Amino acid sequence: MKKLVILKPSVNSKYHFGSGDLEKSDIIFHSSNLFSAIVNNFVLLYGEDYKEEINKKVKELAENLRLSSLFIKIDDIFLLPKPEHPIFYLLKKEVYENIKPKDIKKIKFVTLKAYKEIVMEKLKENNCYIDSLFEDDLDRYFNKRVVNGIFATEEEVNKIKNKLKIKKLFEAYDEEKNTIDRICERPAEGQLYKVEFIKFDKNVELYFIIDYPEYLNKEIQASIKLIEDEGLGGKRSIGAGHFEKVEIKDIKKFKDFNELFNTQGELNILLGVGIPKEDEISNIKYYKLLELGGYIYSTTKPELVTKHRRSLMALSEGSVVKAFEGCVKDVKPKNSSENIHPVYTHGKPITLPLVEK
Repeated sequence: MKKLVILKPSVNSKYHFGSGDLEKSDIIFHSSNLFSAIVNNFVLLYGEDYKEEINKKVKELAENLRLSSLFIKIDDIFLLPKPEHPIFYLLKKEVYENIKPKDIKKIKFVTLKAYKEIVMEKLKENNCYIDSLFEDDLDRYFNKRVVNGIFATEEEVNKIKNKLKIKKLFEAYDEEKNTIDRICERPAEGQLYKVEFIKFDKNVELYFIIDYPEYLNKEIQASIKLIEDEGLGGKRSIGAGHFEKVEIKDIKKFKDFNELFNTQGELNILLGVGIPKEDEISNIKYYKLLELGGYIYSTTKPELVTKHRRSLMALSEGSVVKAFEGCVKDVKPKNSSENIHPVYTHGKPITLPLVEK
């Protein structure tokens, strides 16, 4: 069963999304990290109930959940990752009057409506140049369909610019902190470091999509709702990562998403990070790679916070594939003692049709 989860940031909340590098925050909270957050919440809620069986239950969750990453929502406008398809990269000519290749590179997101009504329709016509997304007149249409790095319909661009008056989706800034010894949890003398945080515009909410078997509904929904108290991302102990409200809605209430999820795709985009199974490698068409790593976070074994999980490469959001399920990897440190529980990196993403069968 598919659910769409909407998270409303608390007033003046700040966020640090990343996998180990404190000096730079991502805009996207990746599905692999989101899975870890949901599972940690599950252990907090149900660890005592399952006791010795908890590791078995976590593995069951890992195999049965499919997730998108955490994306931006502006009013009723849902942002998707830009597809890594040539239609977003190939230009018909080298020189334009007003538009430069660097302007094209700034496009990071596509609205759900523009994805469905423009991108998918142009691909049906076998277009492969980005010019087709702008009616073959980039100079005239670029600023009508792109705002703040978002490819959108003209109506949506007007709403973002003029009605909501959004100049930036978020502001990034640095805070200087004292280094904390991860074992004794005390400040280390004379050791300072910087952390980058992001603050979203007041009109911005966040959302993700999750798919799971119906028998897990009660436990999964409770684990998701606990995000209201536990937050997401790094530096939550100093006030980052908090949300005012978390709402769980049936995907069927969102017409465009529902229609797309009921469409068979010849090509699809990943809405989360993907770790391909061996027999799926040939199904990868266009992609970007993402390194997943960072420290282990454990609610049952706090001594593990000093240990790094093993890093691995995964397909990033927006990668284009044929049929794709993905898999889950145990990334606990090599040569670790048997006392360390499995540490999972989740690579089973939600996919969205790009080219229909």
